[in-house]
Amino acid sequence: MTSVTIFGAAGGIGASIASELVGQRLFDELRLVDPRVNVLEADRIDLIEAALVAGGPALRVVVDDGTASPEAPSELVICAATRGERLGESRSAAAAANWALLRSLAPALAAAAGDTGLILLVTNPVDAMAALLSREPGIGGPGRVLGYSLNDTTRLRAAIGRELSVDPARVDALALGLHGEQVVPLFSRVRVDDEPVALDAGQRARIVADFEGWFGRWHRLDSGRTSARATAAGVAELVRRLRDGRSFPTSTATDPVASLPGGSFVALPVTVAGGSAVPDDLDCDEDEHAALAEAALTVKRLVAELTAEAASGPVSGAVEELGAL
Repeated sequence: MTSVTIFGAAGGIGASIASELVGQRLFDELRLVDPRVNVLEADRIDLIEAALVAGGPALRVVVDDGTASPEAPSELVICAATRGERLGESRSAAAAANWALLRSLAPALAAAAGDTGLILLVTNPVDAMAALLSREPGIGGPGRVLGYSLNDTTRLRAAIGRELSVDPARVDALALGLHGEQVVPLFSRVRVDDEPVALDAGQRARIVADFEGWFGRWHRLDSGRTSARATAAGVAELVRRLRDGRSFPTSTATDPVASLPGGSFVALPVTVAGGSAVPDDLDCDEDEHAALAEAALTVKRLVAELTAEAASGPVSGAVEELGAL
């Protein structure tokens, strides 16, 4: 990939993504965007020196506060900008604040992506944010926007590995649907060492309990941190698959899938063709399909609420972390 832009690059997730992309040499030019340009400049120096230690050709890393027009559009624009949670604030209020922030960034995101670049959102609630952003002027439509959701699949693979007492690296599985709330594990497609695995009802129940308990276990640690490293590694994996033309799970528009409610976004396996995300054939059983349809309806309801309630002005304050991804 020639060029990548990261919005919210001074935050923990944005900075971790930048570090991962530099470490894996997944771009020729990296543009870091955030109001905290002093932090970005420190990161730029650090990233370039880290790349020098690792060896290989020199990398170009540029920084700006987001007010200047980019020299040229990027093939991939990653938005990790988010407004931090406020004590006592409801989930819906946090979602509305994040949407107000993304709305204020939409023109800059559109300029950074140009006519052909993709936008990958890492801002929660990611499915609703992606659906809303895809409708903004200049974005280019729903096929140009992706929502990061690979962490769900990673956690499902880990839970299956624990249940079967095998290395999760040997497990091939997909978790689709609505990130964090109505995730749909595709038990009909689980494979270990590329061989299909039939899980009985008890195994499925234990895996779901393990998988759905992730957020509770994380928040009980009260670490004040989000899962930045796993997210950064997952974003790097998506960049590799984009570069190689391979399928990957991501929140995407449901409109191309005739059997799902239109006008929504949920995690589905996609392949990018002609600069647009195209959902793969939906290979799942009837119950899984029904769960995906219900997740799409939930996202549609949230999008309608946010559309009605979203603030008209920009959000003040620096971008921060918002929960565990």
